[in-house]
Amino acid sequence: MIVMTTKEIDTLVHEEVLGFCVHEWETMESVGPDVSFGEWLHTCEKCEAARTSTGHDLSPISGLVPAYSRDIAVAWSVLLHFVEIGFGVRVDQPFDNGRWRAEVYSKCRQPFSSPLFGEGDTAPQAICKVALLRAGVPV
Repeated sequence: MIVMTTKEIDTLVHEEVLGFCVHEWETMESVGPDVSFGEWLHTCEKCEAARTSTGHDLSPISGLVPAYSRDIAVAWSVLLHFVEIGFGVRVDQPFDNGRWRAEVYSKCRQPFSSPLFGEGDTAPQAICKVALLRAGVPV
């Protein structure tokens, strides 16, 4: 079992499951008329998104990471992602051991596409775990 912080889990869900980029900014060039007082253009090393030094985001996708593993409303959006791409989903209330369980499965129930399960102390944690497993990320 790999131990990760909630921030690490949220970042992995954001990038590996939903396909967003958590930007890593680097300064590229001055875009103002005067190098010493002009705005600087920053680009992401991973996806080439751009923003200015005054914070104006020039990319269509924000680099902010929602609290997938801590907020049920945000975690629910992860399950909806799987529904939109054709999977079935289910979240069960805590069992006798007090842990939540989330499942993502193929709607056609083919033998080679067995369901994946994730467990957690909270529903959002269980949802994140099964989402990462479905994306092939070891957790």
